[in-house]
Amino acid sequence: MGQARAGSPRLALIGGEAGVGKTRLATHLALQAHGEGATVLYGRCDEDLGVPYQPWVQALGYLVKETPQPVLDGYVERFGGDLARLVPALGDRVAELPAPRQSDPETERYLLYAAIAGLLETAGEHEPLLLILDDLQWADSPTLSLLRHVVSAGSAMRVMVLGTYRDSDLSREHPLTALLADRALIARGRPEDLDRARPMLEQAAETAERLGAEGITREIAESRAALA
Repeated sequence: MGQARAGSPRLALIGGEAGVGKTRLATHLALQAHGEGATVLYGRCDEDLGVPYQPWVQALGYLVKETPQPVLDGYVERFGGDLARLVPALGDRVAELPAPRQSDPETERYLLYAAIAGLLETAGEHEPLLLILDDLQWADSPTLSLLRHVVSAGSAMRVMVLGTYRDSDLSREHPLTALLADRALIARGRPEDLDRARPMLEQAAETAERLGAEGITREIAESRAALA
């Protein structure tokens, strides 16, 4: 999270077989980030739904719901109502929300991506964000296209994206395979950075094994309640 806190969006991916503990590890890392003052967002891809942008809808819906009103109002003044294409709940928070701009599909997609990056940048100015995208082996092309845009947008977003995926379910044609091959996009650390991170990862794995997913989720809920 260090580079993300400094305003450089980062992407890290956790891969492995089913049941190896990817989600539990990500959840424990989320608990740590939350304890350090970050807002944790979560979205998951479902195998049978195939809904475009599904994990983004979940994560951004929570962000729109929880973002302080002055921050959200300032965001809409800058970016208008284009986000409502993906998160209609924005209209429940902002009175007289401008309608999304109408254009050809490619331009509307660009406006939507810019609006999403703008929300993450604006909310990240309030406190850093950890965005978990779970089960990316079931992600569709639009979901991963948006992920690529957010991480490579070049803006000063205080955002860390943590994705999990089941590598045994990936084919050469899967859109995630191309993203995994883009080594410039995925966060890489210097050897000394990895050495410093190793004790934290080992502790995370031990805690995930000891508590299980339900216990970790309960700790996050209790931590949020204590900070409310």
